[in-house]
Amino acid sequence: MSLLIHHPDASISTDPFPHVLIEPAFAPELIDELVDSFPPLDTFVRGRKVADATKLHLKATEALDSAAVSARWKQIVHEHVSRQHLATLVQLFDTQLAAEDPRLHEQLQRPQDLRIGLRNRDGYGDHDLLLDAQFIVHTPARTAPATDRGPHAKVENKLFEAHLMLRPRSDDTPGGDLELFSIRPGCCPRFGRRNCTDERFLVRSKVIPAGCNRLFLFLNTPRSLQRWSIRGRGDVPLMYFNFLVETPAPLFALRHHPLQGLRSAVGRRLRRWPLVMR
Repeated sequence: MSLLIHHPDASISTDPFPHVLIEPAFAPELIDELVDSFPPLDTFVRGRKVADATKLHLKATEALDSAAVSARWKQIVHEHVSRQHLATLVQLFDTQLAAEDPRLHEQLQRPQDLRIGLRNRDGYGDHDLLLDAQFIVHTPARTAPATDRGPHAKVENKLFEAHLMLRPRSDDTPGGDLELFSIRPGCCPRFGRRNCTDERFLVRSKVIPAGCNRLFLFLNTPRSLQRWSIRGRGDVPLMYFNFLVETPAPLFALRHHPLQGLRSAVGRRLRRWPLVMR
């Protein structure tokens, strides 16, 4: 039930960064079962008081031992932290990897020789790459429209990441689309807390509508800028299945604002950092 092994002919788009969009990702009869058995919100909240539009994870290390995760889902988690899954990712993005980082591309040519581990269980002392497959929710926007964060880059040591959208049929909440951005010509982004940057200096290049059974998979680069759009008020969380590959060292460097730590301390008063013009 690997998401990629059944889509060997998936085509890669490079606009605005290398990615693949697959729909449908699973057979219709299976996706209904997966949506219905997605871990309930309480599994993520765990009795805590959590603000609206807060992103919460159930990582593979937790999911594989959780009674709230079905046997079918556990099988899917296992498959997406496997060596075969890694080899499929490397093969799929072969051309783009060679263009982005020739040395890394060379190192990944023999996935069978790589020491792969499970994120949050294993470490880089004896592993070359760490994989994870996790359930993610963004808590409902019950008081006012909200989103988890604005346009952002992913963590610099992520190599691949994917989102399988799992919107229930009963969810009519507006928003929650995945927006992809490119950098406006003449601008050089600076990044703040959680790798966010200012939308005024970006161009929204593509919108992937909120939905179900839609897989978005991308190669992480300094240009892989994205966000989930603002969700309207409602009682249903935004939910998706996420898998990723991480490296021991950053793959690229982002230009962070020199006062990033101060921004975190003073919060909303310094909500946005402007980009610096070249």
